[in-house]
Amino acid sequence: VGFFLLFFAFNTTQNFETTLNEGLGYWSLSLVYLFFSSFNVFSSRIVQLLGDRAALLVGGLMYLQFIAANIYPTPLLLLPSSALLGCGAAVIWTAQGAVIAKNSTPTSLGKNNGTFWSIFMCNAVFGNIFAATILPHIRGSEYILFVLLCGFGVLGCVCFLS
Repeated sequence: VGFFLLFFAFNTTQNFETTLNEGLGYWSLSLVYLFFSSFNVFSSRIVQLLGDRAALLVGGLMYLQFIAANIYPTPLLLLPSSALLGCGAAVIWTAQGAVIAKNSTPTSLGKNNGTFWSIFMCNAVFGNIFAATILPHIRGSEYILFVLLCGFGVLGCVCFLS
């Protein structure tokens, strides 16, 4: 549920990144994935140091700060936020794999992964429906979309605490 809520917010944000922020959005997403791919070298050690749940929360907070940076996107805010998100993404996905593995048996691992990904991927459907429903009512005030998405991101992070 935490991943669904967090990525409901993030994937919706990412979908609008280049549309609403134009050139800045392209640079932003490039930095996210540059740091994500580079930081994976360190992520398993960080998850070991923090523990799985704390690593999920830290990674989730990096997604949340990125969504919040889109409320008032400027290069000085969004680009460092993108780099932080990339680092947090490496941590959260490493922790996610560890949590699934630790809470599965060899016979239930495939089923648990399939269940996770089924629920997770629904975020794209519902996030886009949410944006399609909200955007016509807030034209010119798109920051409201990101404020609302921050609310979903906070709920997702709270789920990581339990």
